[in-house]
Amino acid sequence: MIIKYAPVLQVSITKLTDIYHDPHSHLDEMVSILENDAVLSKNVLNCINGPLYGAQKKLISISEAIEYFGIATVCGISLSFAIKYNSV
Repeated sequence: MIIKYAPVLQVSITKLTDIYHDPHSHLDEMVSILENDAVLSKNVLNCINGPLYGAQKKLISISEAIEYFGIATVCGISLSFAIKYNSV
């Protein structure tokens, strides 16, 4: 049996959303959550490095992706993957 997708951890999305809406949160908290969810991290980096976003250099870490595209973009990409893969 071939696994076509792996679900994003719901706890990661909940924490990510909480951090995004908390004005006192730190960037390191968001990076830590994304890096600890391998599926989410892989999907975000694949998307960021793909033709749609067109990073001028290959980004290899979540912190680079956030620095390059911003918190809102990376959070939005993360949430879109969570919705896509957790609603199947």
